Amino acid sequence: MKALVQHVKERLKASFWFIPACMSLAAIGLAMYSGHLDIRVNVTSSGWLQSLLYKGGYKGALTLLSTVASSTITIAGVIFSVTMVALSLASTQFGPRLLTNFMRDPGNQLVLGTFISTFLFCLTAMGNSQRLENENFIPSVSAAFALMAAVLCMGVLIYFIHHMSTSIRAEHVINVVAIELDESMKNFFSPRRSAGSKIGSESDARLEEFNRKEGSPVPAHSTGYIQAIDEADLIEAADRENTVVKLVLRPGHFVVEGFDLAVLPPGFHIAPRLKEEIQHCFVIGKERTSEQDPEYGIYQLVEIAVRALSPGINDPFTAIGCLDRLCGLLCWIVRQPAISKYRCNRQGTLRLIVAPIATDNMLRAAFEQIRQASTRMSSVSIRLLECLNVIALSTQNKECLQSIRQQGEMTFQSSVAMPMQPGDLEDLKARYQALIAAIER
Repeated sequence: MKALVQHVKERLKASFWFIPACMSLAAIGLAMYSGHLDIRVNVTSSGWLQSLLYKGGYKGALTLLSTVASSTITIAGVIFSVTMVALSLASTQFGPRLLTNFMRDPGNQLVLGTFISTFLFCLTAMGNSQRLENENFIPSVSAAFALMAAVLCMGVLIYFIHHMSTSIRAEHVINVVAIELDESMKNFFSPRRSAGSKIGSESDARLEEFNRKEGSPVPAHSTGYIQAIDEADLIEAADRENTVVKLVLRPGHFVVEGFDLAVLPPGFHIAPRLKEEIQHCFVIGKERTSEQDPEYGIYQLVEIAVRALSPGINDPFTAIGCLDRLCGLLCWIVRQPAISKYRCNRQGTLRLIVAPIATDNMLRAAFEQIRQASTRMSSVSIRLLECLNVIALSTQNKECLQSIRQQGEMTFQSSVAMPMQPGDLEDLKARYQALIAAIER
């Protein structure tokens, strides 16, 4: 249940309508309440209160509400158009998967919500005022709120122009993706997942049973990408049935309906209720998300870099910026303890075996496509070797060092095979030799 709630929260954050919808409902409620205040102020007016409210008469108040409503909805349309143009440019330069980052930007949502909620407030207040129309009634409170909202909208419009011009810069996009990736990695490498989980003889026997025979499968109930897995509910279900659940796939993998999601010990009879319960612990959707899939954030940075290296854009500086961010992230990753694939209940009994992500897989995901796209750009290849050198100096893990060596050798060989100036070739050889020295230290 916790994973499902988190998934819904992430979907709401990524939606462009949720915050504007909440602000619109609040504006309608405020307009209804201001109508009651209008009646009370007209009946029991006081000098100091009247000095703060609108005093232009009934027709003047309606004109003010109408003017603010028409102008704000017009500007809201312009803002929506500008946002669509910015999203189109971002999709072309950075890739369509980056659109989610623009849509979940709270700044854009708040700007659109401010103008729409102001329009709805004025519209609702006009309806209330016309319903209470008489020669002595003045919607002074509603008109004063509308005037303050109009001033606020002007400030928000200035902010929107600045924010939109900033948000489509390559440096800003890379920074936003990198921050989200850092948060995803910190959640993934949480202390409770680190290696060192002790399992007893009974759990060892269950593992041996899995290794000897084929387990009882639990098929997928739909086709799509695994977006999240509720490990807590899986452990609870396995604990209740006194069994072990072994996951075949992890978040980020694509699964076809009817293919295995998980397996239980050989010979274990899976009741329909248990099978359905296990299936509901998997959130399957039509696209990958970064909720429990740290590789997805890596691929977002890689996509920016690869697009920047394409002949149509030809922007090596953006690719080098992505490499720098990936280098910093991977230096942190290689220092973390290995992730245990075993999950136990509170008594320490093995209940869940997950499919972890190996660190060398993250290294390949980060550098392989960039290496393939940068063979004709010596500056990017040199920077890639420098990044691998820094990562190699950050770890003593033999598997990681082997993967780093492999990436370095392929980068060097593919770059040397291309036509290159003698000075660039010397720089490339110097970086490669420094990398080998760091690996063999």
